[in-house]
Amino acid sequence: MNFDDYFQQGVKYFKESNFSLALENMEKALKLQPDNNDVKELIGMLKNVSGIQANQANVEQSLSTALADEIKHRLGSIGKTDAEQAITELTNALKNNQNNTSIQSDLSIAYYIRGLIFMSKKNDSRAIEAFNEAIKIHSGCIIAYNKRGMLNLDMGNFDQAIDDYEEILKVNPEYNQINEKIASAYIARGISFDKKGDYLSAIFDFKKGLQYNPEDNAARELLEMADAALAKENN
Repeated sequence: MNFDDYFQQGVKYFKESNFSLALENMEKALKLQPDNNDVKELIGMLKNVSGIQANQANVEQSLSTALADEIKHRLGSIGKTDAEQAITELTNALKNNQNNTSIQSDLSIAYYIRGLIFMSKKNDSRAIEAFNEAIKIHSGCIIAYNKRGMLNLDMGNFDQAIDDYEEILKVNPEYNQINEKIASAYIARGISFDKKGDYLSAIFDFKKGLQYNPEDNAARELLEMADAALAKENN
């Protein structure tokens, strides 16, 4: 096989999310063209993805620990030790004083904590329901938007993830790393379009991702590949 064969095989496996075979073919392509910087960039990205997959168990364990710590912290912030009891007590208190913004804020946090608990149990749909309630009670609950956006992204609900992250930007333009989060959602949606052969939509999303994170070289490579695929399709 020549360089183009290995490269196209790598692209094919990448689109199928078979990152180990994609990496294997890209490395073979690089041996034939050792100075090809585009292939070097793709190999770096694929190694990163493969590393994440290989360490998924550790990542999940770390996430569970982080969620447990945040649950404890957030419960302490509203002076409670149990999320469900807090929701019941605060809901009743709010009935008697509907305009009390302090109670509203605490109840929103209580629902947010419920969402964290469901996340720790890998029950993502129930977690999203809880974050929905937190946002419904307090539309400025950035932390709920953030977690809901993360879950939507993981579940492939790309439109909703983008909406969640952009809502954070409306509430707090200074939120740390929000541009990178929005970019990741656009790139993920772009990859989804690319896999379906909808290169025009993929190109749009890759460009949007680069607007939010211009330093993402992997996204630039994906954009170039989608451009090439669309040009080939139109010829």
